[in-house]
Parts: sequence; structure tokens; C-alpha cells
Amino acid sequence: MNKKIALFLLVLFSLFAYAPVLRNGFVWDDQALILRDPSSVESPFYLLFPHWSRLPMVFLATFATVIASQAVISGAFSVTFTAAT
Repeated sequence: MNKKIALFLLVLFSLFAYAPVLRNGFVWDDQALILRDPSSVESPFYLLFPHWSRLPMVFLATFATVIASQAVISGAFSVTFTAAT
């Protein structure tokens, strides 16, 4: 198969398969929450979870942020070290 055709099919599949899923997951959940409770505009992400699970979700988000920052620091160090040598 031609590489251009394969790339076109991959992009087409991504647009038709993944774009609606991302739109539904990120847009409609927040809109439904805000329509149900207009006072939740301040923090719609954390209000999607039940009250008992908010603190564990904050810890999970903090842990994920620490891991991501370590990955960025390691990547920056690696690029800098490679450029210096």
C-alpha cells in the first residue's frame, strides 16, 4: 500500500473514531454537570466525582503532576546533555 494512502486512512480513521469520543468525554460531561447544577461552574472537574472520592482524586492528580514534571525534567536534561556532548 502506498504510504500516502496509508497516512490518509490513518488520519481519516482518527478523525472519525477518536474525535467524537474526545468530544463526548470532555465536553458533554461538563455541560451536563453545569446544566444540572449551575453553581458548579467554579470547579466542574472535581465536582464530577462523588464527595467521598474527591480527596483521593486530588492526591491522584497531584501524583500524576509530579510524575509528569519529573519526565519533563529528565527529558530536558537528556536533550541538554546530548547537545553538550
